[in-house]
Amino acid sequence: MQCKDFLETIIDAYRKARKPLYQDDEGRIKRGRSRSIASEAEELLAAFLSCYLSNDYEFYIDQPINVNGETYYPDIMLVNSSKLNQIVDVKMDLGWKRDKLEEFCKNKRDMIRKIRGKEGSLKIKETKSSKTRVERMNFSISGSCSYHVVIISGENIKSALRDRQLNTVMRCQPEVYTYLLSKGVHPNEYGDDSKEQLLKRITVDEEQFADLLKNLASSDVPKIKKVPDTDHLAPVASRAGSRTPSSGKDYSKYIFNGTKHNKNGLVHAVVRKYLQEHPKTTYAELLKVFPDNLHSSRYGVFRKANEAQNVENKTGYRRFFTHPVDLLQTADGIKIAVCTQWGGENFIRFLDYVVNNLKYKIEKVDLK
Repeated sequence: MQCKDFLETIIDAYRKARKPLYQDDEGRIKRGRSRSIASEAEELLAAFLSCYLSNDYEFYIDQPINVNGETYYPDIMLVNSSKLNQIVDVKMDLGWKRDKLEEFCKNKRDMIRKIRGKEGSLKIKETKSSKTRVERMNFSISGSCSYHVVIISGENIKSALRDRQLNTVMRCQPEVYTYLLSKGVHPNEYGDDSKEQLLKRITVDEEQFADLLKNLASSDVPKIKKVPDTDHLAPVASRAGSRTPSSGKDYSKYIFNGTKHNKNGLVHAVVRKYLQEHPKTTYAELLKVFPDNLHSSRYGVFRKANEAQNVENKTGYRRFFTHPVDLLQTADGIKIAVCTQWGGENFIRFLDYVVNNLKYKIEKVDLK
């Protein structure tokens, strides 16, 4: 299943939900509002993840769990050898709470902090030959367990409000990660377009799919079986945990602030961390902290978001973290995009500068 296959199936599900499940011979049963496809979307996302993540994972959907006497209702749980590694929450769009995403993510961040490293249990119900058997399963919760909010469409909300919220909830990392899989047109749009025509109008963000796979491939279950077969996505997913030694590329990982990063992810995390620690830093001041010559005069460590987008528009290549989720903001209100082009000398130069001047502790992970 490819990224567009996922969206195509979502479109199919929405369109089927507009019609009654049951009908008489004369077609007299009429449906007004569509049925919810949330449950179907949960199962579909689990099926997508199962195509790419390690066979060691089992996927539990809408399974209540009990932890220290409290009950939680995760959409999808990724479990390996009686250990809960990751939790995934599926949202069709942001219309469900409009301006409440930050509050939602903060609550989930508090929940993750509360349950990490704890013991829990769930009841598995299995029906065979009209008889239902209930089996209790005990599990532990990984100390690195995170909560992943997957938003299928960025529509059904004003774009400015959407982008502002997505930028704000980055503060909830590394406990809570948010992903926006598509935008442009909602997969439930009504109109005369065929499914194929509608799909062409939807912008599928394959990098967000790749980031989801990367973050779900935790230290407990680090394997990715394969990556979606697109040229655009392959390098990103390779960084997520699948190396190709014959390519000659360096896929080294670095631990910073308790999270594992590839090279460009580390640079982004360092700049973000600095701004969090120094919230009054202006754009001009940040340029002095991270001067262009750490990278090159052509790109620099970062650029204003509109300048970075212009580079992408002119070249056709993404040279900066330009997705709204990745944009950072200085004290004087300027949004910036961190450069993604790091390797060889410029990365070594940046790493030495950060360790020696900012005194940040960064540990290289030994890839075996």
